[in-house]
Amino acid sequence: MQLDAKTFLRLCEETHKIGFVDAEMSGKNPDYNSLIVVSILPYGSKVKSFVVSKVGRDREVVKAAVEEMNKLECWVTYYGKMFDIPFIQGRLLKHNLPVLVKKPHLDMYWLMRGNINNARRSQAFLLEWLDTPEKKMTVGADVWCSAPYEGESITTLKTRCESDVKGLKDLYDKGKRFVVDVKR
Repeated sequence: MQLDAKTFLRLCEETHKIGFVDAEMSGKNPDYNSLIVVSILPYGSKVKSFVVSKVGRDREVVKAAVEEMNKLECWVTYYGKMFDIPFIQGRLLKHNLPVLVKKPHLDMYWLMRGNINNARRSQAFLLEWLDTPEKKMTVGADVWCSAPYEGESITTLKTRCESDVKGLKDLYDKGKRFVVDVKR
């Protein structure tokens, strides 16, 4: 028996098996950079964050985050199919850990891009434009630059990542009416 996408999402919501996932990294590529924080917000639950003690030491963080992600039946990201998930997979490969099990994955970037023709497509813009309760937290260059050396910057990035998944949930609640299919 197959479920239509809306029924699947409703069941995932009711069982808290849909989760909003975001990650902050020290750069764009998993070979020369590492994870700093991964935040996961299961629908109807509280945010769970996995944070490095020091940039470059992300083995336990990626392992724990993936264990949490594997408990979900569906992930929701913003541009995560092109960035967050491949980065996480790269770090798993680097640490010789099992790869992330593919799950149905709803990428709100592609959903919104395919259904509305806004001049701007950033998550920050969409949250502002749709007047959602959670807005995207901006972080200056000094925080990113000092993260490898300063614990306070890592704490700030954790706060940002948690804000991102809350905003992602708000964006999902507004945009899920467009969902006709959820692919892996």
